[in-house]
Amino acid sequence: MIDNFYSEFEKRHRGARELIKNRLQVYNEFIMPLIELYPNSNALDLGCGRGEWLEVATKIGFKAKGIDLDDGMLSYCVDLELNVEKKGLIEYLSIMEDDSLSLITSFHVIEHIGVENVKILVKEAHRILKPGGLLILETPNPENIIVGTNNFYIDPTHIAPVPHQLLDFIMEYNGFSRRKIVRLQEAEMLSAENNLQFKDIFFGVSPDYSIIAQKIASDDFLNKFDSIFSKNFGVDLITVINKYNDTINNMLKVSTAKIEALENTFNNEYKNEYSEPKIKVDELNHSSHHWWTVADGLNRELQSVYASKSWKITRPLRQAKLVSLWVTSLPRRGAHWSIRRIKGLAKPMVIWAIKQALANAVLKRHILIVLTKHPQIKHRLHQFALRSSLLINREVTSSTVLPPTSETLEMPELIKSFSPRVVGIYAGLQKAINARKC
Repeated sequence: MIDNFYSEFEKRHRGARELIKNRLQVYNEFIMPLIELYPNSNALDLGCGRGEWLEVATKIGFKAKGIDLDDGMLSYCVDLELNVEKKGLIEYLSIMEDDSLSLITSFHVIEHIGVENVKILVKEAHRILKPGGLLILETPNPENIIVGTNNFYIDPTHIAPVPHQLLDFIMEYNGFSRRKIVRLQEAEMLSAENNLQFKDIFFGVSPDYSIIAQKIASDDFLNKFDSIFSKNFGVDLITVINKYNDTINNMLKVSTAKIEALENTFNNEYKNEYSEPKIKVDELNHSSHHWWTVADGLNRELQSVYASKSWKITRPLRQAKLVSLWVTSLPRRGAHWSIRRIKGLAKPMVIWAIKQALANAVLKRHILIVLTKHPQIKHRLHQFALRSSLLINREVTSSTVLPPTSETLEMPELIKSFSPRVVGIYAGLQKAINARKC
């Protein structure tokens, strides 16, 4: 019974036959010049699997043969009547004649056989190929972070990833002077896309790669392949990182431009709003500085006066003037003191006399008659009696009423409430007005 596990596994994880055949079309540009130089030449596919490449190579014109050890895979090739044989690839290469093949291919095989067998495969291929013949080895690309850390290990028969630097060195070491790294199966738009996301660093690098090595030949022969070997294929990790950095830098430039625009707007509004107060503050600062300068100048002048000889010479005169002023003020100050002293001594006697007059009706009447002739003295005695609580307003009012005359009868009540001096002045004015009317 044929075990179809691996063929079903490859169908699930590698893709359908038609998808794989479409992907293999990338090699047509490399092998078309070869079939023209070596018509109907032999080609060998190591680990042919389901035979997709055998179909492509046969259709182009090669006499293609495949070898594989998996019966399930070989059953597909047998059904399609492809030329296949069940055999180990190292064993098969060892029996091949020198310069017998123009094309040797191996797709997703070297990761299954280990580095030592890869070295043997490359060495034997170089021996077997004709001058100018091509060796094509395709494998998962560990440069893709997701492939190198996860997807590679989905296949339980994988041994270890083969970095392109290692495979390229093995080919160079074994005599292949011309080699081309072809990165494969990246997203269609990624190579032209500039606005990358962070996830593209992990997923964006070409998930597969191949190295196409050409055996040395004449210049005329090799020149036929110059254009295809000069092309670049796929996306490497450095390119993805640089494009992502460019994306970040562009975003930063846009953000910086927006921030600068906001700052300019804010600064303009700030200037418009605070320019007038700032001008006023500047004016005040200038004015205060001006007056400080003036005061400082005056102070300097004053200090210069104090320090001058004339000020020192006239010092005795200034002191003598102060002494003379003090001496001349002594009589005036003594008089003021004497008057205050006399008033202090006379006050009790005046109070006693007023009390005696108020207590004697006859004496009081005679005194009022005399005081009527001297209203100013009467008014002062009246105020003194009030302050000394010898009279009440009612008594004073009754005692200060002037004898009724034609002027006092017509006098307003407001005027009557004033002092006798004011009432007398008003009565005199009224009398003069009445006399003028006559």
